Amino acid sequence: MSLINVSNLTFAYDGSFDNIFENVSFQIDTDWKLGFTGRNGRGKTTFPHLLLGQYEYSGKISATVPFEYFPFQVANKEQPTLDVIAGISPDFQHWELMRELSLLKVSEDVLYRPFASLSNGEQTKVMLAALFLKENSFLLIDEPTNHLDMEARQLVSGYLHAKSGFILVSHDRAFLDNCVDHILSINKTNIEIKSILRKLDFSRDQFEKDISAYSGGQKKKLLIAKSLCENVHLHIWDEPLNFIDVISRMQIEELLLEHSPTILFVEHDREFCDRIATKMIHL
Repeated sequence: MSLINVSNLTFAYDGSFDNIFENVSFQIDTDWKLGFTGRNGRGKTTFPHLLLGQYEYSGKISATVPFEYFPFQVANKEQPTLDVIAGISPDFQHWELMRELSLLKVSEDVLYRPFASLSNGEQTKVMLAALFLKENSFLLIDEPTNHLDMEARQLVSGYLHAKSGFILVSHDRAFLDNCVDHILSINKTNIEIKSILRKLDFSRDQFEKDISAYSGGQKKKLLIAKSLCENVHLHIWDEPLNFIDVISRMQIEELLLEHSPTILFVEHDREFCDRIATKMIHL
């Protein structure tokens, strides 16, 4: 884990009288799955390019990790797809590539076809696979759903949900909600970072304190928040609502309904089960 520090950032395009960013400061954890929201023209696409050093700005952006941007520019689309991937991520291991393609349900035969012969959706998934072959980088993913149908969006959403270490720009709210654990919200007068922890009434400072300092209910909420921040395919919860008050139970329900994590849980609260469970096993 490392931090990307943005200090007193101010930026405007040449010839514009209005700043896109004006004296803003914030930090990004490189382990986050960070969604980017804001109205058009607020800087959602601009900020990744600032991280890449493509525009001049005042203030300071510091990071100890390199940045990688999606989508990639493919100069020669007639070359085999495997060569395109090698151009994006030269040091990959074949088994790693096959793992990523399998997760995205892309067959191996596409590697030996010209990149231009792939559908737009296949090209998107191949480039995402190549992107996540780049280790120790913070990934800047700009509108990956542009050429994806509904089924492919669900597939890619699940793929990104299992990853971490990226900024995701998307206009598809459901897609964004399923993929991220933090939101960077560009408002009219400020920039705000929101996290799963804040939805459960915890600040990040509280999260980092000794857990023994909390009451039973606070401790349980903290453990739920910690579980949801883990990069896993399945959460297993045993009586998660023990010691949790009614208001906190409602907060947890809203959080789970919004982000739809995959959970196997044992719970005696009938209303919680009715709202959250999609399948029930009665023993």
